[in-house]
Amino acid sequence: YESRVEVAGGTIELQTQIDGETLYASVVIDGNPGIAGFVLDLQFDNTKCVVREFTASDIIDYEMITSNIQQSEDKSVFTNASAMWAVTSDVVSDGVLFTLAFDIIDASAEDFGFNLICGEDAFTNQNLEAVRFTVK
Repeated sequence: YESRVEVAGGTIELQTQIDGETLYASVVIDGNPGIAGFVLDLQFDNTKCVVREFTASDIIDYEMITSNIQQSEDKSVFTNASAMWAVTSDVVSDGVLFTLAFDIIDASAEDFGFNLICGEDAFTNQNLEAVRFTVK
């Protein structure tokens, strides 16, 4: 006998902003019913931008998040940025989960190939129930 419990969530959105030669991509949560963990993946075109930095926000515990971007000095090889986070109690805040800073290589690019991967089991709450978000 298997039982799968799901909780309805709000929305997850990728918001981008260009400041000079730097592109910022932030993953934003809204309508958060309570999460205690996530696994997210952001794909991008590394011929148009190169990831430079990964920064967790204040709404999640920075000590408990990890990313493949933090694991390598040579960031030009990356075509995706993965982020994994887990704690023991639900966080119910809305706002930015994390931000990636990119160096823009192709200044004429209008599309940087961003694709936010948020699978069915991407978010969980403290009871290990799947929390479903709509990706905007």
